Amino acid sequence: MVFPRKPEIVCIGAQKAGTTWLHKVFGARSDIWVPPFKELHFFDHKFVPENRNWTHGHIRKAVARARKRHLTSTDTPDLQLLDYFSRMEREPMFNGQWYKYAFSIAPLDALCLDVTPAYSILPDKGVEFVAKFLPKTKFIFIVRSPVERALSQLRMDASRSKNIPKNEDEWIALFNKRRNDIIIRSDYIGNISRWQNAFNPDRLLFIPFGLIGQAPQAFLSEIEKFLILPAVRYPGSEEKVFKTRPINIPRVVEQELRHALKDQVDFLRARFGDDFFQMSR
Repeated sequence: MVFPRKPEIVCIGAQKAGTTWLHKVFGARSDIWVPPFKELHFFDHKFVPENRNWTHGHIRKAVARARKRHLTSTDTPDLQLLDYFSRMEREPMFNGQWYKYAFSIAPLDALCLDVTPAYSILPDKGVEFVAKFLPKTKFIFIVRSPVERALSQLRMDASRSKNIPKNEDEWIALFNKRRNDIIIRSDYIGNISRWQNAFNPDRLLFIPFGLIGQAPQAFLSEIEKFLILPAVRYPGSEEKVFKTRPINIPRVVEQELRHALKDQVDFLRARFGDDFFQMSR
C-alpha cells in the first residue's frame, strides 16, 4: 500500500556542493528514505521556466536508470517498485499529487529526504510557495565558495560537451555561453537571502561544503543535530561519489570568474565569518 506524503527534509543545494554525496551517504540511514533517483525538480519546474525544457527528460532518464539497476540486481523484481517507477514517469508530472507520490513507498517510520540543488535558485514566489506547501519541513543548504563552485560547474559543463575546449578561445566561448547560469547558481546574495527571509534557523541549516572533505563524519553530525536524529556511523562517507576528471581551466577564465563573483565572496565572509568561508572552499 502506498501513502502519498511530503518530505520532512529537503536539501536545496548548492549545485556542485556535495549534494549527490549527501543523497547517497545520508540516505543510507535506516530512518531516512530518499527516492531511488536524485533530484525531483518539483519546485524549480514550477518557478524556473527555462528548466521545463529538460525536467521531464531528466525524470524519465533517472527513472529508467533506477529501474535498470533494480532489475539487474534481483531475480525477483519488486512489483510495487516497478509500479512506482511507471507512475513517476507518466503524465501528469510535477503537480502536487505527483510530488507526494514520489515519497509514497517510504517506510512510515522513516523521514523522507528530497535532494534537488536547483531549489536554491528559486525566485521569491517559489520560496514563498515552498514555505506554504512544506510548513513543517527542514531545509539544508550546503554552501560552497562561489568561485570554486563556479569552476566545478564549468568543468562539468565542459565534460558533458561533445568537444572539451582545447584552447583559451574555446574556453572563453564556453564560459560566455554558460555565464548566466553559472552566475545565477553562484548568486548567494540573492539565493541565501531569499531562503533566510522565509525560514528561521531552526528550519534552515547552512553548512560549509569543505567540511565534507575534511571531516565528513562531523559534517553529518551537524545535520543529525539539526534534524534531532540519533548519531550513527556512515560507512563510505569518505568516498567520493563523482571523481571529477582533471580539466585545467585557463587562468584568464578563472580571473574573470573571480572578478564577477567578488561581491558574492564578500557577502559570504560578512554573513558567515571568515572561518565558515574558508571551510566552504
